[in-house]
Amino acid sequence: MDCQAIERYQPIPQTRKAGLRFWLAGLLRGLEPRYPPLDLEVMSEYMKRDLGFLDGRDPREEADLTR
Repeated sequence: MDCQAIERYQPIPQTRKAGLRFWLAGLLRGLEPRYPPLDLEVMSEYMKRDLGFLDGRDPREEADLTR
């Protein structure tokens, strides 16, 4: 058995209040703070560990990987 339905698209008219909210949201979106990018090259090892980029152990001084 088939069931077919005919639907019509009827756009909802925009109210003045909805248009004002859309405009205000766009205005507030432009006021977001611009943070500088995080530079991991100049960051100390302690700060990297505190932020969770390292596994919590200090690097070995005699290891070849830190040179």
